[in-house]
Amino acid sequence: MALTTRANLDVRTVNTNPLDLRTPRDKLRLDWRYSTSDGTGPGQADAIWHDSVTAPIDIDVLSLTDAWGVPFSFAQITAISCECTSGAGLNIDWNGIMSGSILTAPLWSGGALHWTGASAVNVNVGDYDTISIGGAGTLSIIIVGVKV
Repeated sequence: MALTTRANLDVRTVNTNPLDLRTPRDKLRLDWRYSTSDGTGPGQADAIWHDSVTAPIDIDVLSLTDAWGVPFSFAQITAISCECTSGAGLNIDWNGIMSGSILTAPLWSGGALHWTGASAVNVNVGDYDTISIGGAGTLSIIIVGVKV
């Protein structure tokens, strides 16, 4: 099996402020791309896990099953994508996003959180091994990384 991953974010905004003689515009365009190739080195990943989960739930990234029913563990995580499909006030906690601290990201229905690391986060027992989702609702989640 081979895994390639690509994520794209395209943001375009126009902000106007009508004045007496003219309407100034502030335009912004941001095109961001993230990709990995198959492998275990920098900029690579060889494992993906995805599911639709109902909160509250703790996801143990050291004890997952892939799409073919094969158990595996992540050794490193390179990307996480979460989309709240229903509910309100979901909280995503993972202490691997910001070194030495826990980031709590609130999500409401239709909201999303996408995280990619410039380098992978190493997963160890008791260290960055659980993604906790609190609140009430449904979340689509994708985790990309390197398996043990």
